[in-house]
Formats: sequence, C-alpha cells, structure tokens
Amino acid sequence: MNSLQQRVKQFTTAHALQASAAVSLLDLVSEVGELCKEYLNETNYGRKERLGQSVQFENEMGDVIYSLAAVGNCLGVDFDHCLSLALDKYELRLSASGHPGSNQGDQSCQERG
Repeated sequence: MNSLQQRVKQFTTAHALQASAAVSLLDLVSEVGELCKEYLNETNYGRKERLGQSVQFENEMGDVIYSLAAVGNCLGVDFDHCLSLALDKYELRLSASGHPGSNQGDQSCQERG
C-alpha cells in the first residue's frame, strides 16, 4: 500500500469512515461529477481557458483522490501496482500503434465538427 493509501486508511480508521466497496465506488463517481462541474464552471463549459488553479478545483480534486484511495483500500488494490500495469499497457500500445488509447479511431469533439 502506498503512502497516499496509507494516509487515507489512517484517516478513515481514526474517524470511523470505513464504507463498503459499493458505497465507496458511488462516492467516487459523485466526487468525479463534482470535479467535472467545477471545471465546467471555471471554463464556462469549455468556452474559455482555465486561469491557474482555484481552491475549489483543488478541493474537488482532493476529494476524488481521497475517494479513489478509499475504493482501493476497500478492495485491497495497491495503487503502485495498478499504475505500473497501466503504464506497461500504454507502452505496449505506443510501441505497436504509436497511440496509447485502446481505440485509436476516436476523434476529438473539434475534429468531428
């Protein structure tokens, strides 16, 4: 377990905040939604660039990180191991196709018109 996960585990234990995997996953999805909402608010729904970091955005990002660590802790998943697997996968894809994505046919919204 990496230090980030350990910090979350200590906090949740100290404050009796442990939850089931299902509740932790729902919380994660909720927090990602709040992060997206903050980004959309800061960029006027993508019509303008974000100007630096805001406390609100950083708070929402922190909530996402906390919630993701709580999910990992519930399920006994080690972040370092998962990240290594993902980076290895992306390296293989880049070597094979020059693109890290699983579906390199995807286009950005701007390219679709």
